[in-house]
Amino acid sequence: QLDDRDDDDGDLAPGESDPASRLAALLRRQTEGRAALIVSNATDHDLCDELADLTGMEIDIVAATPEDFDDIRIGLGQGGYDYVIVLSGLVGHTLGHGVRKALAGVETTMVRAYRGDPLSCLRGLARQLGRT
Repeated sequence: QLDDRDDDDGDLAPGESDPASRLAALLRRQTEGRAALIVSNATDHDLCDELADLTGMEIDIVAATPEDFDDIRIGLGQGGYDYVIVLSGLVGHTLGHGVRKALAGVETTMVRAYRGDPLSCLRGLARQLGRT
């Protein structure tokens, strides 16, 4: 079972890849060449860059609050993303439910990640894609 809140990945042996790289390798066939939007409480371009390098996806990020969700909802309803990754530990459940409703009828997969780090996002993708 993949748990976003488990920080103890142990020490890596020399030459051993990190947990994020190992998980990304398992997901790469399902992510490479795809597009994702991260819904967070802040725009973290380092997260986007690192996740893009790991997955081969084109990744955008939006800082969202319930007050400005209407603009985001309109964009989500138009499609264009294969995955929408909601950082539920940062934006809250209300916004997460709003994203789910906005994606109704759109061929976009919603992914929940608890934190805003690459491993948490990869674990969310793995759960959603049945790779756990």
